[in-house]
Amino acid sequence: MVMLADSVEAASRGLSKPTPAKIEMLVNQIVADRLRDGQLDECELTFKDLSRITDCFVRALTSIMHARIDYAEAGGAEDRKLNGDADSNPELTDDTGEGAPDSEPGTTTAAG
Repeated sequence: MVMLADSVEAASRGLSKPTPAKIEMLVNQIVADRLRDGQLDECELTFKDLSRITDCFVRALTSIMHARIDYAEAGGAEDRKLNGDADSNPELTDDTGEGAPDSEPGTTTAAG
């Protein structure tokens, strides 16, 4: 099952403009190819099991690969991260918004 999941996930990433129909065709083709090739001959999966697995793969990949809206201006936090603004990176600030201390976590400094 892991081999099938890896195969369909990797192949789906190569799809241009993935649609539910394209994903379903791809998953069915990969599972059928593995069956024909004999790669599933020694496993205890039934055709009913493979049908359920295929349906789960299609649902999961369809939800992962759904179309995303292209935004003209990202703005906001993403731009601050790219420009090196420390306030946008929680690792560089403590709870008060001040810069992180130079000492190791759990040690005290002269200020506190």
